[in-house]
Amino acid sequence: MMPPFGACLLLVLIIGPGTIAYGEERAETLTLERAHELALLNAPRISLAQLQAVAALDEVAVERSAYLPQLTGVMTMVRASSGNTRIEAGALNNPSIYDREAAGVVASQLITDFGLTTGRIDAARMHSWAESKRSQASIDEILLEVDLEYYRTLQSQSRVIVAEQTVKERQQIAAKVTGMVENKLKSELDQSFAQVNLEEGRMLEAQVRNELTINNLTLSTLLGFDIPQPFILLEHALAPPSTQHADELVAQALRDNPAIARLRFEISSTMRAYDAERALDYPTVSAIGVAGVSVDRDPRLASSYAAGGFNLSIPLYSGNLIATRQHEAELRMQLAKATLRIAENDLSRDVRVAIANVTYTYARLDMAGKLLVQAGLSYDLAKSRFDLGLTSIVDLEQADLSRTSASMTESAVKQDYLIQLAVLDNRLGVHVAPAIAPTQAGQR
Repeated sequence: MMPPFGACLLLVLIIGPGTIAYGEERAETLTLERAHELALLNAPRISLAQLQAVAALDEVAVERSAYLPQLTGVMTMVRASSGNTRIEAGALNNPSIYDREAAGVVASQLITDFGLTTGRIDAARMHSWAESKRSQASIDEILLEVDLEYYRTLQSQSRVIVAEQTVKERQQIAAKVTGMVENKLKSELDQSFAQVNLEEGRMLEAQVRNELTINNLTLSTLLGFDIPQPFILLEHALAPPSTQHADELVAQALRDNPAIARLRFEISSTMRAYDAERALDYPTVSAIGVAGVSVDRDPRLASSYAAGGFNLSIPLYSGNLIATRQHEAELRMQLAKATLRIAENDLSRDVRVAIANVTYTYARLDMAGKLLVQAGLSYDLAKSRFDLGLTSIVDLEQADLSRTSASMTESAVKQDYLIQLAVLDNRLGVHVAPAIAPTQAGQR
């Protein structure tokens, strides 16, 4: 009696990696952990997500520059016409104009703007933290795609093994039936049925090999390769589902999911931006200093100059610009809060759906295993009866189809369960990639 089909599949999966070749090119064994490493190292979409987060850090430095001294170098050369040393039109004042060639510097230092710059710095910092969480969420989504394609490829790989074993056994049956026909023990109709069954197996093998080629191509692209890589994937351990209550997992997701954390930082950013816009109504106090030398000048001018003072700027009327900016900032804050509420509701639903899918697919694992065992026993019994001439080849073919289908189903259920676990982990914010720490935004 031949061993059960599932045992044959398991044996090939154990001894196959590292020995199976795709055409003339030897395939490389690949674990899920190694796939994550390759994606983080090579995938261009990963680099894009990280660069977007790093670029947001510069916004903090831009806003903080308002607190630093501003130095400007100036050079002036003036020649006044004889007897025309005052400007008489174009302004309320009439400054004197003298011949001169001078160079100097102008320095200004903001003393206080009553929270305007501070609010903008805080808003930029919160936004950079939000971008770091956006980067983490993007990386997690990419790695989830890697997980899903890894499991799909693994399923196709298992289907190829099943199809190969099916074709091999059907070839043996076809050869045996041909011999029995030659000995007048079976009819040519049985031989025809056996040949049809063999050709169907070959068509199935061609189909699943094409699926495996496409899955390998997609997986290679996700891992950052520009040409397909012939991977042999290793089975991933089946962990039991979490025993935590759904409400606890929802709370964990709302706490740890980077997409939700990003929206919370965005709310903080819009709140500080709103505070900054409200500070536009307050005055600005600055210190100003100038100094320089004259190398060629009118005799009435000194050879050097220096002056300093304070400037108080009070906004009186801006053509409704300030009020409009404040209203816009308030609307952005309300929009961020509404977006967070929607995202939290969607995440809560996604977590509960993922939990239901994990529970369902985990229950199917046991059913699929029992189905495979029963299908294997039915095939063994049908084959024994066929060998003894107690049944027709049609019954054997039906048992063969049931066993092949059960083997395909068991592999599909395993990978589907792992897929649902990966989706749940993604929604829960279980990270497999390092995030850009929010504290890095404050270092510039």
